[in-house]
Amino acid sequence: TMDVCDVPTDTIITSVTTENWYGCQVFCEIYSTCNSFIFSNATSNTENCQLLTTDVVELLSTCKQIGSSKGVSFEKCIDQSPVEKCKGFSYAGCSFSGEVMEILPNMPDRVSCEQASNLLGAAYWTYHLDNLICTLYRENFERSCTMKRGPKKGMGNC
Repeated sequence: TMDVCDVPTDTIITSVTTENWYGCQVFCEIYSTCNSFIFSNATSNTENCQLLTTDVVELLSTCKQIGSSKGVSFEKCIDQSPVEKCKGFSYAGCSFSGEVMEILPNMPDRVSCEQASNLLGAAYWTYHLDNLICTLYRENFERSCTMKRGPKKGMGNC
């Protein structure tokens, strides 16, 4: 998860309407300056696909909430190489339900949050950059997301 991101308006090439995230990615491939996209399924009959000049890693620097599943290194998730599971794809606009394992305040950074998650065997973790809170979820958690981000090429199976 890469959420609560402030996408600079000067990085938005255009917005279009597509049926799904794959259509959004195809539009990104058409524009030579497009390096990533954001697809929202929360909107209907409106422009739900933003094409961006920024790449997935640059986009990460604008996000204030980060998260990942057990066994999926966040660093590897933003890696766009074809051998990595997520291939640079991520979700946003997420809400979480289920049992919270731990809420850890004053966590210095997302890497420490991920380490704490691994240490305690959490199913999922989120790190909030604004308030330095690391939340760890048990196996019974559910995540519901309204947006998907991805690179210009590749298939997202994250």
